[in-house]
Amino acid sequence: MLILPTAILFVPSITAQSAGPDGWASLILALVFGLLVAVVSSSLAMKFPSQTVIEYAPRLLGPYVGKLVGFIYSFYFYYVGYYVLRQFAEVMTTGYMTKTPLWVHLIILVMIASYALYLGLETLCRTNAVITIFFWQASQ
Repeated sequence: MLILPTAILFVPSITAQSAGPDGWASLILALVFGLLVAVVSSSLAMKFPSQTVIEYAPRLLGPYVGKLVGFIYSFYFYYVGYYVLRQFAEVMTTGYMTKTPLWVHLIILVMIASYALYLGLETLCRTNAVITIFFWQASQ
């Protein structure tokens, strides 16, 4: 069984309910904004190749607004990470291991993520490739 991100499951139905027969227009609008973000991000990354967004935001926006943007950027990724972690732990608790407390799943997932981060990106990618092959074979 493959656990998909919940956005894949819920967002299309919410969009279809809100937009009705004009749902295709919302997809095109989302595509345009997504491409705009990708172009701006790519051009800034090429202009400041050795710096992160948090490092070059004060140079572009000034010291106060740049640091605020850096804080919001950091907080956003912290929040998204927590939200995904919480959702995954909730799925494990309610769907698979109903007698295991939620905090046990949270701690185990944080430990696994920390270990993967410690081992580096190459190890994470190789593990993902192997797991993807197993899931692909299981779905056939």
